Amino acid sequence: MKSRSLKSLLIILLVSFGHFWHDIFTAFVIPLLPVLKDNFQLDYLHAGWILVAVRIPSLLSANIAEYAEKHNPKWFVIFCPLITSISISLLGLAPNFYIVMGLVLISGISAAGFHVPAPTLLKRSAPNRIGMAMTAFQIGGEAARTLGPIIIVLILSTIGFKNMFILIPVSMLVSLGFYLSFRKVDISLDIKEKKKGSIIETFKDGKLLFILVAGISVQKALISTIFKSFLPLYLQSHGESLLSANGALAVVQGATVAGVIVSGIMIDKIGPKKILYVILTAATIFVTMYILIPSLPLYPMLILIGFFSFASMPAIYTLIQGHGFDFPTTANGIFMSLNFGITSILLIVGGKLSDLLSIDTTYYILGLSTLIGLPLLLLLKKTKVK
Repeated sequence: MKSRSLKSLLIILLVSFGHFWHDIFTAFVIPLLPVLKDNFQLDYLHAGWILVAVRIPSLLSANIAEYAEKHNPKWFVIFCPLITSISISLLGLAPNFYIVMGLVLISGISAAGFHVPAPTLLKRSAPNRIGMAMTAFQIGGEAARTLGPIIIVLILSTIGFKNMFILIPVSMLVSLGFYLSFRKVDISLDIKEKKKGSIIETFKDGKLLFILVAGISVQKALISTIFKSFLPLYLQSHGESLLSANGALAVVQGATVAGVIVSGIMIDKIGPKKILYVILTAATIFVTMYILIPSLPLYPMLILIGFFSFASMPAIYTLIQGHGFDFPTTANGIFMSLNFGITSILLIVGGKLSDLLSIDTTYYILGLSTLIGLPLLLLLKKTKVK
């Protein structure tokens, strides 16, 4: 029993660190937007397309999940962070916008390959502590997005944008470490014979749950577009330096890590539904306050918004993994497709609105749109966990 517990802990730590290492590179993309915008003379719409290219492959998450149901997912954990790190590290050598798009698209494909199977692996490793496992996984990603803006500023100020490829050998060593750690660990799924149309059957099985998480994804994507994706560009348009703008992004991400930790601790005690009640209500209130009362101090509001607005992922993962789906990885893939598809659409909308109107007006419109969180409270009440 003790040996099994230690093995489970090892897998949780390895997968969570894999999440951290993978997402530290995708976290470079947003802070690099001002650099890419200046280098290639991009407007806000094209800057938004770069972020979309990272996310658009996740629309295929359900299909990736079906594939992962029949294969050992540890290979995704080993190799996807390496592919992502190489593609992002080569951005400094890209001669034009189209090569940039190709590189971030490759990183998006590997990102989808990593994120879809991982939660199911964690569920199998700690079936009685799903909330804790999902929280550890999410902390890895949020910690990466917190440190990413700081690390990329250090990289730009030391080795420079064009020399980012120097990071590739480091990533190869890390992936070698993943391989040596996982090679004797059996984390294959209990494979059932794949039913034809399992994506459709899985969606029908949890239709109300997927509608709920789609709504939560809309609110989260609206807030993410304002307070993460376009935050450095917004602050720079108001005269802030690249260091200051990315520092503000790091503040949001740091608050997000704290929110994920607190929500994760509480999930196993009070359940994911009560956590989501608090998050949806608080996120709606604080974002609306920020938009309607511009005199409020920036950093305290960023901390409050970061703490509440992005702490929903462990609760959502727990709801999905606790629903009792026959194909849990496919269910997670459907959620990832919905989540990233919605985010991609809103990034395009945000970029286009910023060009047509102004980035300030876009903040106002998207910020007030987060009021969608209030009707979701009624839908959450009807959602059942098996």
